[in-house]
Amino acid sequence: MKVAILLFLVSVLQLSPQMAQSQFVRPVLYFTFDESNPVKSAIGTGQLDTFYYQCPLINRPSEVGKGADFSGKPCIAVTNAFSSKMPKAVSVEFLFKGKKWQFLSFPQQLFNVILDESGIYFNSTSSGSGNGVTDAMVVKYTGKGKLSYSYLADGNWHHIVLVADAISGKKEIWIDGELPKESTKKIASSSNLIFPEMDGFKEVEYLDEIAFYQDCLTAQQIKQHYAEFTNGKHYSFEKASVAMKARNVIAKDAPPIEINGGYDVKEFAPGYPEYTIQALEQLRSFPDPRYKNGVMMFRNFPWTDITYLNRQLTGKGGRGFGKSDAGNAVAIVDEMVRHWNYYIELPCIRADAENALKKYSDPNTVEGALVRYANLHPEFPVSTILLQVQNRPEHIGGKQQGAYVNAQNLPEKYYLKDEKGQPIIYQNRKWLSPQMPLDIIQKDAEISRYYISLLQKSLSRPIDFINENGEVFGNNRPESLWEMDPEVKSLKKRSGLNNNQFNGRFQFRLDSVYKSEILKLPSLKNSKFTFYNTSAVQAAYWPDYATRRTINSTFNGKYYSTPDFYPAYPDNWRNARGALNGYGTISQGRKIEIALGDKLFSPFIAAGWEAEEKNIRPAQWLALLKSMVMLGADFFYTGYFNVTGPDGKWPNGVGPNDPRGYIYQVAMPSYAQAIASYAKPFFTEGELLNPSPAFDIERQFRFKGNNDNELILVRKYGGMFLIYGSVQTESNFAGAVSSEVATKIILENKTIKFNIRRQGSMYIYSPDSSRPVFYQLDSWHQYEHPFYWSKTGIYEAEVYGASNSKNKVITKQLTDSSGDFSKFITWISINSSDVGNGFGFHFESRINDRNRISILARSVNAVSQMKISYTDSLKTHNLRIDSNEWKWYLLPLELSNSRDGNNQILIECESGGIEIDKLKVSNL
Repeated sequence: MKVAILLFLVSVLQLSPQMAQSQFVRPVLYFTFDESNPVKSAIGTGQLDTFYYQCPLINRPSEVGKGADFSGKPCIAVTNAFSSKMPKAVSVEFLFKGKKWQFLSFPQQLFNVILDESGIYFNSTSSGSGNGVTDAMVVKYTGKGKLSYSYLADGNWHHIVLVADAISGKKEIWIDGELPKESTKKIASSSNLIFPEMDGFKEVEYLDEIAFYQDCLTAQQIKQHYAEFTNGKHYSFEKASVAMKARNVIAKDAPPIEINGGYDVKEFAPGYPEYTIQALEQLRSFPDPRYKNGVMMFRNFPWTDITYLNRQLTGKGGRGFGKSDAGNAVAIVDEMVRHWNYYIELPCIRADAENALKKYSDPNTVEGALVRYANLHPEFPVSTILLQVQNRPEHIGGKQQGAYVNAQNLPEKYYLKDEKGQPIIYQNRKWLSPQMPLDIIQKDAEISRYYISLLQKSLSRPIDFINENGEVFGNNRPESLWEMDPEVKSLKKRSGLNNNQFNGRFQFRLDSVYKSEILKLPSLKNSKFTFYNTSAVQAAYWPDYATRRTINSTFNGKYYSTPDFYPAYPDNWRNARGALNGYGTISQGRKIEIALGDKLFSPFIAAGWEAEEKNIRPAQWLALLKSMVMLGADFFYTGYFNVTGPDGKWPNGVGPNDPRGYIYQVAMPSYAQAIASYAKPFFTEGELLNPSPAFDIERQFRFKGNNDNELILVRKYGGMFLIYGSVQTESNFAGAVSSEVATKIILENKTIKFNIRRQGSMYIYSPDSSRPVFYQLDSWHQYEHPFYWSKTGIYEAEVYGASNSKNKVITKQLTDSSGDFSKFITWISINSSDVGNGFGFHFESRINDRNRISILARSVNAVSQMKISYTDSLKTHNLRIDSNEWKWYLLPLELSNSRDGNNQILIECESGGIEIDKLKVSNL
């Protein structure tokens, strides 16, 4: 029905909050956008002002008649519902669709409600002393039910009611007919709420059914209005004789999982919340990452600190420092080096020669045991870390306290000086001048070189990779600081550089001197040397990347940036929370770096280092690391930080976090990197596609799927595409998002539909018009903690079979729609008429593994003959494929391995034609 029918209603009653409990209240204004003049209120005499701040609307169909399209413009649609009033209570009710909105009073924002990706913020001001009392209500997304950004920003219409009552002292945020317990707050009671001159909606995409009340809506009225909305009807302001049933906007089935405290226990280490299995045993139990045989991937750099990672806490969910054990440290490093593609981690001791060499020579210390291990295994490269700012000059006979680069007691020639020649004090400290002598940087480097020389003296071969992580200098210094020094101001003007470039040049000079001085050590002539955060990520903070990018050693002749990807919390995956970078900030930096020619990069990564309930869980972390791979991450600096808080206290009050809880963070980078090894040309020779507009800095390289929490990227190589997608969450609570959804994207003007998962999904797509090929690279990855992943290895033949050009890869879509790969099957076809038709199947194994192999195959003809050869022995087996239906065939060979590494069987077709879908490796 048309809202015009409602105009017979009597004038709006000014009901008190107490009266509102017994009867429905009526709005002072009600914008339905269905009137002949869409900006006119259907009740009262108000009108929406879209001209004052140039905020024009387009009238479009909505769930209820027509609605208002503001396209998210940074302007205010003025409503003036409460202008210059002091009501006892207010309610603001509306439908919205989009990714954010703000309702505010102005010019003073005494009433201000914001919904965006970080949460919902509800500020109100009530009468009190002076100018009133402001209450700030912050609602963080739980990821459960309707209090989830993924739910609210899913592209559907949603019903919102904001309630503020000064007398009873409460604030509420209703979402689609429900009041989550997290979105209600008790506030100090007073006589009135305060509103200034104007109010309105800002930066909103779509609005409809906006109703303003100078009273509290009851739960009954809110639920009725939600039901009316979901049934395509306008709000009514009398109790309905028959309540309509509201349909769910999104139906979510709760998965059958074991819950503890709201969390799925299988997303945590075994025994959660009281861990029962030590870190090393867990790591050994995880399925191997499956790197492609014969494809070289740079090793990952361990930044997990083995002096903490090796500690073993006793009992269930132990607390404290744990027992440090040199043998356990060696065993963990050996596992990481052999199976997870890491460098050997050697701690670089910052001490005098006597104490450092004593530790390095003692096999009962962690440092000594690892040096001995490195000497016994020259086939494995070694890495170590320097921290310039923690250097101590007294270790080489100096008298300076602490690193020279941070010193405040140097001669005046090293500091910025004012026009009187006196050192400038800015933010309570002196600042190094770009005109200073660089001998103090050389002195710092001499100390670092001394520490490296002591480690090198204990080793029988050179150190392969050194990372300097002291974060010297860090953020850009403001132009106003340079201008305080007349000589530096003149120098900057003559340079013609902007402030970011000027900072970059200064930083490059410091780093160059530091690096070159260290690499004078003869044994390091071929060593890699990198600095943390040489990057265009957060370009306004860090000195200019273009000026600094050549400071790091090259990899295959290419420069790699080194930003930090530390999203830390599940709801921080989109952009950034302060210094904690999410996907968006990394992608903005990568856009700059790729334009400079740096296709690949090597980020520092960490999924969080707080209590495990706060850290990003394994599925989301694996998915986010795959997104980094798509952006060009070739290897990772895998970090975990056991840090103390104020006064040196541990966050949990007893000691560093239990390695049993966070050992999964060692494995996830390798799972992501290994998948890249099956698509390497896409990264070295291909192109990362960017469908996002240049101004949309939050969504660079992201393809639009069905929902905002779908992170989708695409690379192109030749005529093929590498497609990645994942379902992201804002919460670690069980059931916060679906484990798998079907999505679709527009790719070169064609709609492609496929499934994406919480742990990420990566596909190869070859859009041949006559016979498109589509297959998944990572189907075996699971959402759980890797301890719970299947111990039986399922290998897709088209991925893991090194087929030659004569063998065909065939995809069959199981739906009728072109471009719909939400259901499909892909296999390899081998024909005996083609000479050399076989393919090698590689799988990873460990010493003394006993394996049996099954093959899911079918015959193209009535009966075909397959020959299987195991390359590490003379064993062969002829297998009769006797059905044209898919069927598992168990090989009678038991494969016993005497070494770690990739094992291979050769599969050939001796007669007929054979199609192979999967291979299964079962560990006996």
